[in-house]
Amino acid sequence: MKKLKILLILLVALLCFSIVSCGEAESEKNSKFYTVHFELCTDLPTNRILDRKVESGGYIDEPSVAVRGENPEQMQIVGWYEDEEYTALWDFDFDTVDGNITLYAKWESRFTVNFYLGNRETPVVTKVVKKERTV
Repeated sequence: MKKLKILLILLVALLCFSIVSCGEAESEKNSKFYTVHFELCTDLPTNRILDRKVESGGYIDEPSVAVRGENPEQMQIVGWYEDEEYTALWDFDFDTVDGNITLYAKWESRFTVNFYLGNRETPVVTKVVKKERTV
């Protein structure tokens, strides 16, 4: 009788486990994944940014783009946009993916200006400024 109770408990536990795991598998089948494509919008030599697969409602991290080689105008990405006209800025902290999308990089000239006091080797203030702007 004791062996029968143990066998029944094990059978019920196994049945519960299989129901839970089937539910998870079914849930995964119903998940939708979308592709996020990053359009760099520049002729500058940069590292390659791969497309990302993101679950519906998921967030994406901002890609790290590095210019490799000549960059005489000190061009930097100042934002990622949902459109080529740069009207809808993508907010990586709040916007979620709900379909296949392309994000477009907006580039502008930015220069780093360091201010030193006396003979110090480290700057006391560092500012990033747009081209042809005063500090």
